[in-house]
Amino acid sequence: MMGGRIWVESCLGEGSLFQFTLPVRQATVSPVLRRDDSVSGESTAPGLRILLAEDVEENRMLFEAYLMKSSHQLVMVADGAEAVQRFQKERFDVVVMDIQMPHMDGITAMRLMRQWERDSGAVPTPIITLTAHAMSSEIERCREAGGTLYLTKPINKKAFLEALQPSVLRGIAA
Repeated sequence: MMGGRIWVESCLGEGSLFQFTLPVRQATVSPVLRRDDSVSGESTAPGLRILLAEDVEENRMLFEAYLMKSSHQLVMVADGAEAVQRFQKERFDVVVMDIQMPHMDGITAMRLMRQWERDSGAVPTPIITLTAHAMSSEIERCREAGGTLYLTKPINKKAFLEALQPSVLRGIAA
């Protein structure tokens, strides 16, 4: 339907090779792009210091790739307990928190972070929650635990980068 071709080469006991071709045209980019419209990750705005709590290595690599050309600094941890430890020792502009993780889940980690902020008099840090569950009950559970913005997995680059825009972060930090 798109003018491409798909085929498979298979050898018994050796495996299969699936291949395809797809005709594509080179895209042209408008010379006038507002910074908020860009999804490249590049920005002239000062970079954010981001704490990412995500247990799946492939997902951590994806976020790292999304921010590769940006001025943001990404600190990655693999579970909620490590996220809480880093959060209490270092300053972050935003936390990106997966909800389902081993050792300590994101809900528990957010509650501990918010309690630490209250106890220490710190200004609340925006927390972007990540989960594959898009049900309203899950969103409410994240809000109750201290999440300030909710993104569902799989995360697309544009939605993630838009969530990091200063105008969005100011709005959710208020």
